[in-house]
Amino acid sequence: MKYVVVAGYFDKDTHFEQCIGVFDTSREAYGEALLYLNEGIDDTDEEERKQLTISPLYEIESQEGYGMQVTGGGRTYTDYVTVLFYDDNDDTANHHPKYIRG
Repeated sequence: MKYVVVAGYFDKDTHFEQCIGVFDTSREAYGEALLYLNEGIDDTDEEERKQLTISPLYEIESQEGYGMQVTGGGRTYTDYVTVLFYDDNDDTANHHPKYIRG
């Protein structure tokens, strides 16, 4: 099992996301996710920082992972992180190397 951490932000006009790492354990993945969100909070001014929190984990719609987001404050955008689960031993899709013919 692998854990893929995707981070991003969105507002009413923009949506951006990027992969920030692939990890072997859930502890590493959730730790990286929390650190990423905390760094974003630390980059704000002190007054706004007091109003920001990280949400509890919530299950994403596809049920293939969990998410967290920064809430509170007067921001016009939302920072978020998603931890996706990938079973590298159960990948039987056509893109798997054993199905690629040379």
